[in-house]
Amino acid sequence: MKSKYLLLLAFSVWLVGVTTSIAAPIRAVNRLTTAVRFTPASDTAQATYQTCQTKSPAVVTVYAGNETGSGSIVSSEGLVITSNHVIKDRAGGESIVAKTSAGEQYQGRVIKIDTRNDLALLQLEAQTAFPIVQLASASAIQIGQPVCAIGSPYGRPGVLSEGTLSRVRGNGDLQANIRLYPGNSGGPLLNAQGELIGVNKAILESPSGRNTGISFATSVQAVRNLVGSSLAASAPVAVATPTAPSEASIAPPSMAEWTWTAPEATTTPPALSPDALETVPPTNRPAIGRRLGMTIDVRNLMVQQVQPGSVAAVGGFRPGDRLLAIDGNRIGGFTALQSFLDQQPDAALFTIARGRQRTNVQVRF
Repeated sequence: MKSKYLLLLAFSVWLVGVTTSIAAPIRAVNRLTTAVRFTPASDTAQATYQTCQTKSPAVVTVYAGNETGSGSIVSSEGLVITSNHVIKDRAGGESIVAKTSAGEQYQGRVIKIDTRNDLALLQLEAQTAFPIVQLASASAIQIGQPVCAIGSPYGRPGVLSEGTLSRVRGNGDLQANIRLYPGNSGGPLLNAQGELIGVNKAILESPSGRNTGISFATSVQAVRNLVGSSLAASAPVAVATPTAPSEASIAPPSMAEWTWTAPEATTTPPALSPDALETVPPTNRPAIGRRLGMTIDVRNLMVQQVQPGSVAAVGGFRPGDRLLAIDGNRIGGFTALQSFLDQQPDAALFTIARGRQRTNVQVRF
């Protein structure tokens, strides 16, 4: 599988069959104005959808040279948060154009960037009061909550899509089951209250280039850190020399995610992490997430995370444990481990390496 920046200027990094490419802004697109709408699947989704619609006037299309992305107006004075990879070729002071869903255009300039988190802050040059998207608090981020995104995929402004927040990654990035496209980069990921909880930046694609319906966003906490005092006073600040986003900031780790996600009342695909897609069992097999409840590196069978309350946690697994054997039989690799779990055993005795010692962990399913 590969994940792709929401721009068409993309690069790829292969990690155990998983590729991360940047969802870069769009190049030379036909800038249509017809919005694409998706039908909500439940009362909760309907309410979220309607709330998100009210935020569309505060979301802009960002034109930076040949690149096209999206952005959110976060202050009435015209501060716009977007992705750094959307504007990185214009961060030296060149003019940027922001266009609202109503067709109004404003000149803008870059005043702050955060290359590590792939964020940029713009200042629109206009003497007008802008509608805004409120920034959520970090505590408003909840796994399983309905979310929606507004942006300009393929240059079309005001496109709204919806889904569910499925995971907070180790680096703080948000992962959602929501189908986005090139041009959504820099646009907001909103909660049911219409507050910004993240800035969309990448999507996951299959090896054949098919959109999997999984996306990634920089968390609102990083947004708050960048915006800082600029919300109170939109004064220009020195902009550091831009660099391309680091691979570490966008590349999913080479792990198989074994966390269970409750069924969702949405039309989006089931919750699957980007690092698990190449190992997802067929739909007629039992859910692996219910069998263990931990994240394992597929290369060395080392435990990365243990879900609280899972059978793995109850059995005594800890992050850093490396799986060696099951019921006295050496584990030949991840495929062998998966095959064992597919047999739906009632219990298993795992032999593990913990630090410099070997020990056993008894698990009852």
